[in-house]
Amino acid sequence: FLIKTSPYLAPDLESSLIPLLAEMHFAISFVSALHVLHVLMPSSAVTAQPEPEAGCLLQSRGQLALKAEEAVPAGRISFQSLCSGGFCKCARSIKSFLSLTLDECSTQCLAYPAFALDGNFQGRTRCSCCGNRDTTEATSSVAYQHENRPDLSLSGRLQGLCEDRQCSCPSARVASPSLSLSDCGYFCQVQGLTTLSYRPEAGILRSFCTCCSSDQLSFGGSTRVYNVLDPPATAVGDPHITTLDGQHYTLMQQGIFSLWHLSGLEIQFHSENSLVKTVPVDWQIYARYAGHQAFTKGLLLVDKSGGALRQVLEMTAEDCLWRARKADGEWTMVGKDEEIWVPDGHDFATGFQVTKNGAKGYKHVHFNVNTKSGKTDKVVLSTSCRPHHNMNLQLMMRERSDYRFVEGEVKVARGSRAFSTLQTDSEFAIDAKWQDLGGSDQAASYLDMDQAGDAFVAKCSREEEEKAHEACSKHLGNLGDIQGNLDETFYEDCVYDVCHGAGETAAELAAELLESTRAIQGI
Repeated sequence: FLIKTSPYLAPDLESSLIPLLAEMHFAISFVSALHVLHVLMPSSAVTAQPEPEAGCLLQSRGQLALKAEEAVPAGRISFQSLCSGGFCKCARSIKSFLSLTLDECSTQCLAYPAFALDGNFQGRTRCSCCGNRDTTEATSSVAYQHENRPDLSLSGRLQGLCEDRQCSCPSARVASPSLSLSDCGYFCQVQGLTTLSYRPEAGILRSFCTCCSSDQLSFGGSTRVYNVLDPPATAVGDPHITTLDGQHYTLMQQGIFSLWHLSGLEIQFHSENSLVKTVPVDWQIYARYAGHQAFTKGLLLVDKSGGALRQVLEMTAEDCLWRARKADGEWTMVGKDEEIWVPDGHDFATGFQVTKNGAKGYKHVHFNVNTKSGKTDKVVLSTSCRPHHNMNLQLMMRERSDYRFVEGEVKVARGSRAFSTLQTDSEFAIDAKWQDLGGSDQAASYLDMDQAGDAFVAKCSREEEEKAHEACSKHLGNLGDIQGNLDETFYEDCVYDVCHGAGETAAELAAELLESTRAIQGI
């Protein structure tokens, strides 16, 4: 009709376009009809397709199970069937998508505890996301759940907020109904947010989950608010380093390295004269690795927020004591609980706060910032150290959104290239003296003496390995989370260090680090 009535088309163009459009209309209608038949037709009537190499279903002990090889998208998640000896589907979907493969469906539903493929699961069909309890029997669908997801409400990774007054995430933020508290935490993490409001039994829904960042909280309301604490970055023993996104490797190099560097984040707060002040944050952690096993022997924490040196903290394995220096001041020993900061004019901007932890007296270092809502910590550093031996550390960042500002050995997305379990980290090596970075002459003298040539991997006999297992089981056996789960990689690193010459002290230090971190998480 538009072509016939348009005054701008020539008659010869009109006569050529109408047949062409008619053919296109027929082709589109034909393809649409085929798609409808494919969705409505029983799975037995669909032409069989070759079994895929990954993500396919296998019959195992009367239950449907997944073939393990390559079935995990990007190597990050695994899943298992929820259907015991039959078929099932999502009875009540939170979200649904058309035309997805099994791997694509699991990725889209990563925030939810369960997902289902309705129809021919070997082809491209409808994908639904739901809760574990929201599945029902079906004739041609299979529902799955994500494996190896600890219960965040039991594992110590949910930190309660606003205990002194009620608060909530704004309702305009990302929200989802019908999730458990733990799954609400996973849902918000997938959205790139780590603060959540959770309201169970809301109307006809079992729960309501809303995600936001901690600086977007509004006060008032009747919801419970939590922060999701991500697993920390670590440098333990040899050192075995775990990045903020879970990449794990052993460093085979000595020297000074940039372990963690946060730069590019800006904070805003009300100054003494009530004006809003903006300060760029610049925090750096240097690590000194030395000895044949390249153990961590020194840590240097430098705060250059606002473009100038503010304060420095330092510890070495010589005596395992923190020392502090403000700007160009003198070095002093840090007490039991002490704040180290230099005013920005007359205002607090950034600083270090050293706190004592528990009966054993381990100290945490809180990296504090000022905000419009008051002082808060962005990062917490936990350490375990034995004089004349070595130190271990764990670094916990409060906001996942801050990861993008991090460089150094523990930064995220190091796996974008081929990632080996043995690394030299040459791109993070620092060609400078300890004193030039802000450290003391005393620490530099100790670190220079504690060099023992190139790092190497010694051999470990079967008998030595058995003794190492005994030592690590003795010290780490009771230090899992509330559910009794102990990180397998952490245990294997302990065995490696004990077996390769570090002795039982390595197991003791690993246990002390876990105890120190559990105190932060409230386990």
